[in-house]
Amino acid sequence: MSDFPFDIMDVVSLLNLRVRRRQSDSIYTDCPICGDNRGKMNIHIEKNIFRCNYCGESGGMLALYGKTRSIGNSDAYHEICDAMQTGNRPKVYKKASADASTPNPQSWGLSFSGVLQYNVSMNILQRIFKEHFDSVKSSGITIRDTVIENVRKMIRCGDIKYGYILYGCEHCGRTKAVPFRCKSRFCPTCGNLYCRRRSTAMSYKLINCRHRHCVFTIPEELRHFFRKDRGLLNCLFSAVRDVIMRMFHKMNKSENFTPGFICVLHTFGRDLKWNPHIHVLLSEGGSGNRTLWRHVKHFNYTLLRNSFRTVLLNLMEKHIGASFKKTKAYIYKHCPDGFYIHAKPSIAKSKDVIKYIGRYLGRPKYKLEKSRFRTRNIRFFRLVLISLLPVSTIMTGNPLLFTTTGMKMTSWFLKPLTLLISSKDSSFTSPLNILKNQ
Repeated sequence: MSDFPFDIMDVVSLLNLRVRRRQSDSIYTDCPICGDNRGKMNIHIEKNIFRCNYCGESGGMLALYGKTRSIGNSDAYHEICDAMQTGNRPKVYKKASADASTPNPQSWGLSFSGVLQYNVSMNILQRIFKEHFDSVKSSGITIRDTVIENVRKMIRCGDIKYGYILYGCEHCGRTKAVPFRCKSRFCPTCGNLYCRRRSTAMSYKLINCRHRHCVFTIPEELRHFFRKDRGLLNCLFSAVRDVIMRMFHKMNKSENFTPGFICVLHTFGRDLKWNPHIHVLLSEGGSGNRTLWRHVKHFNYTLLRNSFRTVLLNLMEKHIGASFKKTKAYIYKHCPDGFYIHAKPSIAKSKDVIKYIGRYLGRPKYKLEKSRFRTRNIRFFRLVLISLLPVSTIMTGNPLLFTTTGMKMTSWFLKPLTLLISSKDSSFTSPLNILKNQ
């Protein structure tokens, strides 16, 4: 049985291969590797392997995707997972014929001044922050430095003035400038990509069993402590971990069952107000000292609520000091039943768990689909982080060619490239003064 969340037929669908013949356990398709269109490639459905009877290429489903896209098996695995979660088919480039003429990149007639002045269309959220964020900062509201930094990154995301990669086709001479992205989770573009990859990585660490979703909340009287000192947020994770381990330990002290769980912090509620709480995806069972696995159907939520209240208050008192004792006594008096823990229905299938992680536990800050105006100009690219050189430096020297999938990227970067890749000198400015506001 395959450990992958997909099979070779999913790869055939993603590559849009034309099926010529069907048998009980295999199919024959055109070969995307050698370009043969007579249905010479055999794909064994049960074994998840392929072989082209024309060119002799063979291997597994990752090799099929990787050789078609000219990438390694690791990159192929991540691209397939991303494509299956988003539903977007990857673009496949056909190989050019051997007698195709290769034009000289110098003859493409590229206008770098036109490239630098290219105006990338902003999405609606970028325009809102660019127009109004300065007035918010000047209004006297306390904003953390990390928030200002991420907002600045998001505003500049996709702006070609701050750097780009130039791709060029060696056969037709067409070029495309791909701007750098900010890689910030606050950005709706980069945040969605980050969350999909994070959800995929988390899903393959889960135990193949039923899972239960629990939400550990705190009373309103304690929330301002976490807002003033964000170091207390670590106490939430520690308290949840200790409470869960204590509950499974009390089931059988000699076995000392250990469950599998994932904790995710949310600092806001549905109304977007400050409300730190922990979401836990908890396995309905655990592994003991002598027992390989024991399924657990009943969770003692009374124990969880009381234990969570006690452990969290003790950790907060240890962190804050003796001044917290009065608040601690007040909470014990007004929360006699412990802190509220919400338990949602259990999740049985592994595919449902993966979808759940991607939709809830790994969600970005916001989505463009929920905004009033939608943007159609957002695309995802595999990016390389380099700095933008001055125009005078770019136009001198010989071009460097980097082979990609069916294309070649041409870059007029000289020896200063290696220095500017890691350069963080804020005094560096291009002729257009594009970094004067940094």
